Amino acid sequence: MKSRDFVLLGAIVVVAGFAVADAFRGDGGGEVATTGPARTEVEPPAAFEPLPLAGSLVFTDARDCRLRRITMASGAETPLPFFAGDCTLWAAPSGSAVAYGLGGGRLDVAPFRLVDLAAPGERLGAHQALFGYVAWSPDGRRVAWCGPSRAGFDLELGDGTEKLADCPAGYTPAGQVAVALGPRLVAGSRTVLDRDGGITFARWGADGSLAVVVGGRRVERWRDGRLSGSLDLPRWLEGRLPILSPDNCAAIFRRPTRLDLFSLGCFRGDAPRAFFDDDAAWSPDGDWIAVAEQDAVAFHRLVGPREVLRWPARAARLAWQP
Repeated sequence: MKSRDFVLLGAIVVVAGFAVADAFRGDGGGEVATTGPARTEVEPPAAFEPLPLAGSLVFTDARDCRLRRITMASGAETPLPFFAGDCTLWAAPSGSAVAYGLGGGRLDVAPFRLVDLAAPGERLGAHQALFGYVAWSPDGRRVAWCGPSRAGFDLELGDGTEKLADCPAGYTPAGQVAVALGPRLVAGSRTVLDRDGGITFARWGADGSLAVVVGGRRVERWRDGRLSGSLDLPRWLEGRLPILSPDNCAAIFRRPTRLDLFSLGCFRGDAPRAFFDDDAAWSPDGDWIAVAEQDAVAFHRLVGPREVLRWPARAARLAWQP
């Protein structure tokens, strides 16, 4: 893939517990060399009010960027070692694996570390992603990214890393790596989609639908080879990556202190809507979102009667895993 219009990562903050060395082995496929030991003490877990919601909330704490994981139904927090970096987070859509940003990279390259929160003692490696884009397979066992020299990598957790000829755009529902080559989205030798502009983002939904961003200006939803919905982005959202609902029926766009929610034609909730907060994550069923408020995490029901629940936690970035 020759170019991508992804939004660059925000300002880098100090890495808590370790410093990332300037030198890296390989081209992002090998583990990032670090200097200084990581802090490994387990943070004492907190107790939160149980919520009638499924799954776990994973977030980076806005105070120190450490990773935290809380089970919705019990309110119990998983005791974890002190994993912390620059507060960025990329979570697998299923399972318990995440990648978190280490900070200390160039403006266009984001060092990150992989961790399975169900087995936090396992070393899964640290790498570096061009433009801070990391893609997960549907089963949460593989992760792909583009290295600094625009070579792609496909890593299976606990196994080896395969080098790719092009930068990955994402995984198909069958787990095949797809790449965007200008206007074409290609998986293996098959052209999945061919549009009238450069494809800068692609994501398959849990229902098999495909969402793409074309030219950084339009979001399209495809199902069974047919266009089922589209959204022309206003100028101030052009080039931004969507936070898509599990079925690609709605998209949230993040900008400073504001979240804009839009329907892609099949969303069953109210849209458009705005939330004056910093980050959001969809529930696995697409009926709720978790929102990072200044002093709390708010859970908004979007499908059905409106309802808001809150936890007293400060989050920088959020993910909601099944």
